[in-house]
Amino acid sequence: MGMDILKSATRKNKVYIRIKSECKFIPDISVFPLYCTCCNAPQSKLYEHLGSRYGQVGTAICEKCGKEICVTDHDNIVASIYINNYPSNEIFFNKLYLLDWKFVDKLDEFPIKNTLEKVTEELKKYDGNFINVDELREIIENIINIKTDGKMRFITDERFSILPDDINRWIELLYRAKIDIPAKVV
Repeated sequence: MGMDILKSATRKNKVYIRIKSECKFIPDISVFPLYCTCCNAPQSKLYEHLGSRYGQVGTAICEKCGKEICVTDHDNIVASIYINNYPSNEIFFNKLYLLDWKFVDKLDEFPIKNTLEKVTEELKKYDGNFINVDELREIIENIINIKTDGKMRFITDERFSILPDDINRWIELLYRAKIDIPAKVV
């Protein structure tokens, strides 16, 4: 199976919301960056996960050294991928994309009273379901009254030079809310 380089993002990155048992997000990613494990070069384009068969997602060719970059997954929800089949090269999207409930927990420090409680109550409507990252961001934006414009770009891992637009906008929301995040603005 091959991967298609994105011309325009048609699919949305999603998260599975789990509130009742424990508050957490489980990413189900469809758009992601790559890097080459042979020459360590970040790739300049985003790739679209079009599905996998027995965990085999597909291959891309490194823009710098020309070697194959083989991508595999866990053959279910795409919370992570392996690059060139090495467990040490597993990319966890909750970390790369900052899709972790610990950042939502930081809203408790927000000046608006009961912010975390309001966000949790709103997200309970989605408990046990998927929601795309833009919808998640919009829900939180409306509660905390901070708007993003999508013009900011972030790096959360030096191996990757680009992040999808919806993820940049999610991270922009965390940044504008003054939540301490492991990311730099580019």
